[in-house]
Amino acid sequence: MLHIVADTELGLPESLIRQFNITLVPLYVMFGQESLREHFDLSIEAFYKRLLTDPHHPSTSQPSVRDFLDIYRGLYDQDPDATILSIHLSGKLSGLINAAKQAAAMLEEERIHILDTLQVSIGSGLQVLEAARMAAAGISVEAIIERQRAIAVSINVYAMVDTLEYLVKGGRLGKAAGMVGALLDLKPVLALRDGVVLPHSRARTRHKAIEMLRHLILHDAAPDDRIHLAVGHARCESEAKRFGEELCEVLNPAEFLLTEIGPALGVHMGPGALGLAWWKPSAVGASS
Repeated sequence: MLHIVADTELGLPESLIRQFNITLVPLYVMFGQESLREHFDLSIEAFYKRLLTDPHHPSTSQPSVRDFLDIYRGLYDQDPDATILSIHLSGKLSGLINAAKQAAAMLEEERIHILDTLQVSIGSGLQVLEAARMAAAGISVEAIIERQRAIAVSINVYAMVDTLEYLVKGGRLGKAAGMVGALLDLKPVLALRDGVVLPHSRARTRHKAIEMLRHLILHDAAPDDRIHLAVGHARCESEAKRFGEELCEVLNPAEFLLTEIGPALGVHMGPGALGLAWWKPSAVGASS
């Protein structure tokens, strides 16, 4: 049997994680000396409440090699004939992929396949979901990997952050950039390209930043494309839901997911962040 393993920053609703029996390996969020496992010890709601009140700005840490060993060994204990496809966030943003590879090498197990999505959050989530559906349909791991690699290079991921404050606190921007952003009330729009987060554009207001996101997807996609679409948000569910519904009315996607940005990414993006990801089946070929 083929088992799908993903990290907790995969950006999928809990219902789908359970439906497809996706095994999660945790990223860690640290408040001072306290280390909490995303998803398991720290819920999304509890994280954002604490982010606004805790005197310690949190930091993040990747899963350890031991975490991966425990996950892989546990799956083989349940199913000695298991094949494992371990799908994770961009190796250019985290050392998580290397930890997974080290664990697989220690087990000397050829039936463990490690795959870099070149994405994070909802971008990873759309890929993991496609892999899980293919696995449930009995499609070979080789065919799944081939399709995943095609999706990874064709998927589009963009996000806007409501404030530069959390990027500055997390060390992702210099303090000077943070002061300028605060003075101008800039709303940066970011893009994920080849596994790296890059600045795309900026807007003076939140409304204009969201309009930029809308323009980006409508410029690329059409109803006939039957895209797979996800909208992720950080504590702005009603706005994200309305945005997603508006896009669905225009684009009629084959699939739409609304999900919340988890703690490990929320540390850097902060409340109010809004992102979208999509891929076109026509760009990656048939699934079987």
